Amino acid sequence: MAAKLQTLIDLHNSCLEKEKYMRCKQLALMRERNLYLEKCKRIEEVGNKYNWEGEGGELLGQVHSALFSQTSPQEEDMQQQPSSGAEPENDLPLE
Repeated sequence: MAAKLQTLIDLHNSCLEKEKYMRCKQLALMRERNLYLEKCKRIEEVGNKYNWEGEGGELLGQVHSALFSQTSPQEEDMQQQPSSGAEPENDLPLE
């Protein structure tokens, strides 16, 4: 009985340590996200200041597209690649 209780106590302590580690990791990721969003906000402010045109018009236009695009970069890459016309192979037997 004492061995089982000690095992449970050790497991509980291990869970507490892992929870603390995950919380620290979560806070670090949230901070990184906030820094990234702040940079995006600054870029948006510069773009709005120049009405997304001006000296770097083409670059500002590309930045605007990147910031406000509803598709991911991977989806955009897939849309730009020429289609081979072939359907994907299916390894499942047809019934």
